[in-house]
Amino acid sequence: MKFSYIAGLSVLIPFLAGIFKWSSLNFTLRLLIFYLFFILLKESYCVALAMNGVNNLNIYNIARIVTYLFYFYVYFREYDRILDKRIAIAFGILTTIIYFIDLLYINGLWKLNFYLTTTGGILVIITVALYFYQLARKLEYTNLSAVPMFWFSSGLLFYYSGTIILFSFFNEYMLMHKKANFPLWDINSILLILLNLLTTTALLLSSKKPK
Repeated sequence: MKFSYIAGLSVLIPFLAGIFKWSSLNFTLRLLIFYLFFILLKESYCVALAMNGVNNLNIYNIARIVTYLFYFYVYFREYDRILDKRIAIAFGILTTIIYFIDLLYINGLWKLNFYLTTTGGILVIITVALYFYQLARKLEYTNLSAVPMFWFSSGLLFYYSGTIILFSFFNEYMLMHKKANFPLWDINSILLILLNLLTTTALLLSSKKPK
């Protein structure tokens, strides 16, 4: 099985961790479990398509907007300042507009929507940075390693910081040489596994706290 397939299906690890810790999860983290189930179904279907030589970028393009909007909603719930909440809403609206422009007028459904990917990645990084600023500003936690959202946010920061430029040139690499996409997917796979492992850590460290 290809490394990229294993990386995609590694989402099963945090999903099972979340099921195991379900009774200890707050509302936000329980929403994360439903999202992980959605991603698990998506990845399973995409792996099946890829193994049969079928283009699965249409599935990734459809699922990607769900991913970004989910992240913005999660941080909308986590932010304590009205300004930050409004920023999360604005990011969601902006990302949705770019999604439809990229899908309908630029790259279409069967090529990677890199305008969406680039914009969404940048906005997720900013969103996470605002959350880290909130943690630093409040000084509510003396041990950040015990905060579940710290680990989840770190995973998002690593993943999107590492892939934002990577996917910006994906379509050009595919046109230049078919084999050029393999290193790209390997880097993405490593970062995706890291994201899933940090998400698993977040879920295992969780203790129920109303949010």
